[in-house]
Amino acid sequence: MSSTSTNKVTLIGESGVGKTSLCHRFLFGTFPDYTSETITASVNEKIYHSPRGHSIAVTFQDTQGFESCGSLLPPSLCRNTNVILLVYSLDDEDSIKTLYTLGDSILKYMPTARKIVVGNKYDIMNLNPRIDNLISGNKDLSDVDHTIKVSARTGQGIGELETMITSLIGNYKTSEFTFNTSVKLDDVTNDPLDHKGCCKNI
Repeated sequence: MSSTSTNKVTLIGESGVGKTSLCHRFLFGTFPDYTSETITASVNEKIYHSPRGHSIAVTFQDTQGFESCGSLLPPSLCRNTNVILLVYSLDDEDSIKTLYTLGDSILKYMPTARKIVVGNKYDIMNLNPRIDNLISGNKDLSDVDHTIKVSARTGQGIGELETMITSLIGNYKTSEFTFNTSVKLDDVTNDPLDHKGCCKNI
């Protein structure tokens, strides 16, 4: 028998790292032609189904650039978050340094949330060679469940990231929820709740 539980995944990171594009890729399996700057947080829901009959409803919350929020995230953004995606750009080491300031917010408002560090823009040829050292050498980013490099543009690594998310949420083995690099819309149910700045193809 299929059972569905609802869970919240919040994408956090500096402006321009690709949070909205990742959100669009999760929901629709494509890269948006154009995205505007996210001004207010917005949410969209997607239901994942496993071959064993489990269903997980995941609400993806896109957020504005973290640098505009100061050293602490607004509590309303953090409420009921199950998994945090700490997103940075693989061609911009400053976007990693922005994540360094997240520790206090996570401990205060999301102490039980699981964490995945996501390096986006893996399709870019001229990647910054210092990026990996900045991630591995920082104690604030060491206490995470997973780290992964993906490309919202090409879909590279997206299936693996979705497997990580659903496995952390449901405490399932990773083999129970496995997705192709580009998730087919037949395999999921999409329920757009609010498109204010998030996942909107303008």
